[in-house]
This record gives sequence, structure tokens and C-alpha cells, in this order.
Amino acid sequence: MTLSNVFEIIVLISFFIIIYTFILYPIFVYILAKLIKRPIITKTDELKKIAVVIAAYNEEDTIEEAIQSILKSGYPLDKVTIYVGLDGSTDSTYNILQELQKKNNNIVIYKFERGGKNRTLNKLMEKIKEDFVFFLDADLRVQPNTFQHLVSILQAENVAGVMIPVKIVNEGTSDSGGTGEKIYQKFDAFIRNNESLIYSTANSLGTLFGIRREALSPIPNDRVCDDLYRVFHIISLRKRFIFDTKFSVTEVRTKSLNKELNRRIRLVSGGISTLMTVKKILSPSYGLMSIFVISHKLLRWLTPVFMIIFLLSLFFIETDSFLYYPLLYFNLIVYGFAFLGWIFEKLNINFLPFKVMLFFVSMNIGFLLGIFRFLRKKQNSLWDRNKLDDEIKNLNLN
Repeated sequence: MTLSNVFEIIVLISFFIIIYTFILYPIFVYILAKLIKRPIITKTDELKKIAVVIAAYNEEDTIEEAIQSILKSGYPLDKVTIYVGLDGSTDSTYNILQELQKKNNNIVIYKFERGGKNRTLNKLMEKIKEDFVFFLDADLRVQPNTFQHLVSILQAENVAGVMIPVKIVNEGTSDSGGTGEKIYQKFDAFIRNNESLIYSTANSLGTLFGIRREALSPIPNDRVCDDLYRVFHIISLRKRFIFDTKFSVTEVRTKSLNKELNRRIRLVSGGISTLMTVKKILSPSYGLMSIFVISHKLLRWLTPVFMIIFLLSLFFIETDSFLYYPLLYFNLIVYGFAFLGWIFEKLNINFLPFKVMLFFVSMNIGFLLGIFRFLRKKQNSLWDRNKLDDEIKNLNLN
């Protein structure tokens, strides 16, 4: 067997994995959800006391509206306690919260030294007494009646967690980051929803999500993603984490290609660290859930590796191989469209196919840099948007 033959086999395997991850697996869970459906029987007879938790670092521009959206959500205020942990904030976030606290005695503020989001959340968990705990970022806005519905889901049999989709309102005019993210989230929501109908979603979203307090566990270290750890931990308990689409949460922070790139770096670095922490869920003993985790998360993170294989194979596969020209055209189309998408974006020209391809390539660059960051064991939860932007500009993950 020649070197060319070896690379032909590697390319075919890689191609099948990509087709499976992005096409066959979504079809598989859709069909399975039609055959095996475990509906959620909600309970609306009692409104439990809830805790809403926000870990914030320099959120003076977003924190007040986030708090107001909770207060105006329609859930009885005597049953809501808002816990805000400040992770070493240096702006006016604390002053804004103090003014809100004067008018609302259900707001509790804790000032911590800078230690990262995970440590802040762990410290807040020690203060909470409520049975249902909801996690919210400062750039998210809660819609009316959301908590009532989510509490009813959390009271269903064998359900320990619930999340809702995000509605992006500031995606920008022509930037591929906002457009690509909206399309990607619709695609991912389709998968999450079907996984939940079968048993449980295998992916987090970083939006508003709620957990039964008995299913909470301290976040093990600074490198894991806090929201994904919650999902994987609940799966490890053989409980359900439901993705529900009746309500959504609004995200107001502006999207851009650069911001989406650095977000992917953090998510993949933290995601792999999280999976290594709860790696027992990959065991066949977890049945379909192990398949969901591998297909929805692990294989998707490895997509850039397969893309590199496709590119490098052009130098090893003989030109008379049946794969050479399909590989050549594939790479030309993918990277050519992405390059044209970058040019069109600079010229403020809106052409959706180029936008989508630019987002896809950028996303996989983020995945690849996230893998490098994981291998270098860099901290994930202690982060600053400005510093991360500098990392991307310099392609330096220190």
C-alpha cells in the first residue's frame, strides 16, 4: 500500500465523520425523536422559591437592564432572590447594583477578589438556599413568564436542568459573526430539541438555564465551561437536561466575527476540559447519551483536524487518484468563498453564501486554537474581552 493509498483511506474516513456530524446525526436524532419520545409533563400548581445567579466582571453597561428584566419577568418577587457575585470588578457595576438594591430587598451583592467566573459561581453556591437555581449572564434579558414555565419543567419527573434558546438582537449589519451565529444556532437548536425529546440535550448554550439545587456540584477547576459542566454532570447523574423552545432569552451584546472567534476558542478549550472532567459519560453504559455527547460535541470539536487533513492530503495523494480533484475543488470552494466573504465584508457587500463560508472557516479556526489552548492548559474562566481580542490579533494564546 502506497502513501497515497493511506491518505485516501484517511480522507474517506474523515469525510464520513464530517457528513455524519453535520448531516447524518441531525437526521438520526430527528427520526429517533419521532419513534422514541419522552414528553415532559409539567406541574404548574406551585411556584417555588427561586434563585437567579449572575457572576459579573465590569458589566456597568449591561447589569441594570439584566436585573430589571428579572424583576419585571412576572414571577412573584417574594419568591425571587437575585444573587450577584462581582469578580473583582473595577468599574461602576457595584454602585449601580447598590442603587438597585435600595429599591429591591431581594437583591444580594457579593464582592470577591478577581478569581474567574467559576470560582465566583462556586462561592455564590455556598450562599444559596432556594431549591431552583437559574444562571444568567449580564448581557441577557429575561422575557415575561419565562421563570414560571421553566419552574414547571424542573418539577417534572427525572428532570434536573432546563435551558432556553437565545434571540440575538444586535448581530450587526453585514458582519459574518452575527449572521453566521444566528444560522448556526438554528441548526444547533434543531439537534438540541430532538435530543431533549428523546432524553436529554448533550450541549450547553450559555443562556438562561435552571438547575435543581440537589443536582448542583462545585465547578471542579478554572478550565471547564461552567454551563457545559452542568449539562455533563446532570447526564452523569442519569437525569434529563431539557432544551425548551417555548420562551427565549434576548442577548444584547453586539456580535462580530472577531468576537465569535475568541468565544469559540474559550468554548472549545473549556469544553474539552469539561469532557475530560466528566469523561465517564462517554462510556457505553450511558447508552444513547454517550452517542449524543460524542456526536454533538467531540466530533464537532475535531472538525478543523479533518479540514487540515483535506488540505494536506493534496500534497500526498497522487494526481490520478479519484479523490484528488474532488479534494482540490472542495478546498478551493471552501477557502475561496471564505476569502471572498472577508473581502465582501470589508466592502460592506451582503452575499449570504460567502458570509456563511467565512463564518464556517472562522469557527473552525477558533476550534483549532481552542484545542491548542486546551493542550497548553490555559485558564479559561478568568477572561477579559479586550485581552482576548488582543490574543486573536496576535494569534497568541498566553
